Amino acid sequence: MMLIPGFIKHNRRLLKLFRFCVVGGSAFVLSILVFNILKNFVPYFRVHFVLASIIGDLSGLVYGFYINKHWTYSSQKKEEEKYFFKYMLLYTFTIILNSLLLKAFIWVLTHYTIFDESITQNIKENIAKIAATVITTGLNFVGTNYVIFVHEEGDDEEEEEEEEINASENNH
Repeated sequence: MMLIPGFIKHNRRLLKLFRFCVVGGSAFVLSILVFNILKNFVPYFRVHFVLASIIGDLSGLVYGFYINKHWTYSSQKKEEEKYFFKYMLLYTFTIILNSLLLKAFIWVLTHYTIFDESITQNIKENIAKIAATVITTGLNFVGTNYVIFVHEEGDDEEEEEEEEINASENNH
């Protein structure tokens, strides 16, 4: 059992945000790892780094959907195909936005750099990737929480029952 502070564990919204951030953080690590492996070890992606970024984002997308569905939003088990379609639409939009931001940030870092000239292009690309992802993460949370995995009537009651069961199991 993961150690979660009590004030988060006992507040449904904070717990959901905490879980979303854990999943998002690990999906980002996967995304940046795939991005860098492709960019640094596959010559084609050294030039086409935006495509490497998209492939990394898609890796994080599939991982993130699965973990969010089964952990962050576990009380909502209905209509999984509908959730996946909406999730894909949201993340397609944010991947496109992320790619545009990535190119824009790299252009700015290359032409109007505030960094020392010893900063490599690879580091600038990673800084740009991180900045673009920070911006799109907020959109992903809002979309995931308020559009895709929307609470339906009765979900709160099911979650409260689940929380009571978990609390009683933890006390034994």
